[in-house]
Amino acid sequence: MKALWLVRADLEAHPGGDTVQILRTAEALRARGHEVRLDGSPRPRLASCDLVHLFHLDRLWENGPHARRLASSGVPAVLSTIWWPTTEFDAAGRTGVQGLVARAFGAELYPTLKVAQRSLLAWPRAGLAWSHRPVLGFEPGVRRLLARCAALLPNSEAEAQALATRFGALPPVVVVPNAADAAFFTLGPEAERSGVVCVGRVEPRKNQLALVEALRDEDVELTFVGAPGRYAGDYLARCRAAAGPRTRFLGPRDAAGVRDVLRAAAVHACPSWYERRPASRASRPRCAAAASS
Repeated sequence: MKALWLVRADLEAHPGGDTVQILRTAEALRARGHEVRLDGSPRPRLASCDLVHLFHLDRLWENGPHARRLASSGVPAVLSTIWWPTTEFDAAGRTGVQGLVARAFGAELYPTLKVAQRSLLAWPRAGLAWSHRPVLGFEPGVRRLLARCAALLPNSEAEAQALATRFGALPPVVVVPNAADAAFFTLGPEAERSGVVCVGRVEPRKNQLALVEALRDEDVELTFVGAPGRYAGDYLARCRAAAGPRTRFLGPRDAAGVRDVLRAAAVHACPSWYERRPASRASRPRCAAAASS
């Protein structure tokens, strides 16, 4: 099979969880004899491929134009949605100008404003081509994208249910959980593990500040691994200012460095606004951390 994967242009320049998912999955498929070509350009060549693989339901400033071209190409497409409802985060977690806009216009309207803004900024990079005209509505844009997809590939049953709840009828859905490297996550001896570690980009969406505040007065060593997001320098500064004496910010680490930190920790905490089920405001804990030991 010859597959064309249409990825974000900064996939490796600004790595995230999707970077690992995409690169490692492509690596595994190539090992099985499939041809996988990654392309982050605004006008990729659709010829000479059996399948197009899209990523990120909500990156409509990229996937909207791709969907228009796919409509006339005859090439089937699948979509790894990598999506979770942002309503709670938009209403209470966003910071800076984006946070002000989200709260001024409401969490329901904000995704449309965000997509329109990103589309307008991306249009000149595509040479102002009519096929790349701005997407001016979030839900209509999503529905047009879904109509071009032969299948959706969410990472969990919870994500599949969230998609169905938000958008109604969907193309065929095949849940493809993110894989884990068992050797990478082998823990050290229990007696030698201590403290809490949080791995990920430091940014409002990841909600590290809530974890800092929750553990600031506790006798627990707290370690953060990860670089700040592109526009999250101020957020990192807030986290540092609020941190207690037993909190460390190690910055980014390579895979081996992340493995060593994880093996030495008793708990990994994930307080992100996205990687958990929504809770009602009345029942929401101060820091909703997913922990395992």
